[in-house]
Amino acid sequence: MFNPLFAFLSALLEFSILVLPLIGSVTLLADHALSLCSFLAALAALSALACASRRPLAGSLTAALRRASVATPRLPCVTNARAHLHLATALCILAVDYRVFPRRLAKAETYGSGLMDVAVGYFAAFHGLTSPESRAPAGRRRPLAARLADYWRSVRAALGLAALGAGRLTLVKLSGYHEHVSEYGVHWNFFFTLAMVKLVAPLWLVVLPASLSAVLAVLVAVLQQTVLDAGAEKWITAEGPRDGSLIEANREAFVSLPGYVALYLLGVALGTYLRRPRAGWLRWLGCCVSLFLVAAGLWRLSACMDAGPYRISRRLANGTYIVACAAQVLGISSVYLLVDLIITLLQALGVIPAGTAQRVPSLMAASGDKGLAMFCLANLATGGVNLATRTIEASDATALAVLTAYMAVLCAIVVWMNTRHLSEQPSGKGGADGERKKKEK
Repeated sequence: MFNPLFAFLSALLEFSILVLPLIGSVTLLADHALSLCSFLAALAALSALACASRRPLAGSLTAALRRASVATPRLPCVTNARAHLHLATALCILAVDYRVFPRRLAKAETYGSGLMDVAVGYFAAFHGLTSPESRAPAGRRRPLAARLADYWRSVRAALGLAALGAGRLTLVKLSGYHEHVSEYGVHWNFFFTLAMVKLVAPLWLVVLPASLSAVLAVLVAVLQQTVLDAGAEKWITAEGPRDGSLIEANREAFVSLPGYVALYLLGVALGTYLRRPRAGWLRWLGCCVSLFLVAAGLWRLSACMDAGPYRISRRLANGTYIVACAAQVLGISSVYLLVDLIITLLQALGVIPAGTAQRVPSLMAASGDKGLAMFCLANLATGGVNLATRTIEASDATALAVLTAYMAVLCAIVVWMNTRHLSEQPSGKGGADGERKKKEK
């Protein structure tokens, strides 16, 4: 039976654990992020120990390692990571307008990278990570009809994103809302970039198998850096006039597009790797460790490239930016996978009741499934707050109060939408995955 008080307290607990630390990490606690993460990890460990002390272990560790398994193809770690990205993006697009938000986390003008710079690359990668191509059955080539059906779904998603981009462009121009022309151009925004990515990148995977997406991503990244070295970088950074052609007016968008295509393909490669069938908990742990080691190597490579002649630039989406975003996407995925593996093992040991444990909290599930709706609502709310108040003059206390209320309302709306089954894209047995499996059979 539905208990309103229990539902409210559960939602309040999730908001306190998942959102409030996020608000603190980009405001007053931005310089203490490591300490904050350590505190939350210690709190989770103590909670697990408290549960273990009250319940007898269900068998030996060896037996638990054999019983433990990770659900595929809808991986909890992917859902949680994507939801975290959506929550952080919704928070930052308003928080950046307040003084309490550190400037080093904001977008750089041309070179350098902050939190909001790499978040743009995350979106491209996670669109690939959750794409139909990344969920294809491993070990066999799908029929052409199935691949074309997947591409048609991408085309429809691209048309929706393009419509949102056109709507945002119209609202910005009519309202006179401030915009950074050097970010994407005069008439462009990231909705248009994502639309183009979903048109271009999946088209390659109609012809080529998804198992080659990592190789294709590397080739596109090398081509992108070659084009920049051949003169495109000077063209962008010269700050020439924008009163010529459409390409001249939006040169950042067209030059950076291959970089985001490479990140999408990288996401497909990561999704394909994560969804490979693995028997046993230890094999999944090996997957987690391998992701972390590759992420560390890419992180070191991006640091060396940035210290050399290839300074990182989100505006150019150059090779260094692609490598840095790839490192962070792999690193975040490995952390969330490790968390899921720990929960899985605790369930197998009987520390956490398998029937009641949630690997994906309700708020994360709603934020993951309703990411596009959340992003649109966040943009509208951000515009409204900026038009109604002078955010740059607000005190830290006022900023924190507004951000907390803003995130609470956003989270309540997306959770309500999710409970009402107004999903943006269906999933599960009755959704896109189920329909595709039926067609392939």
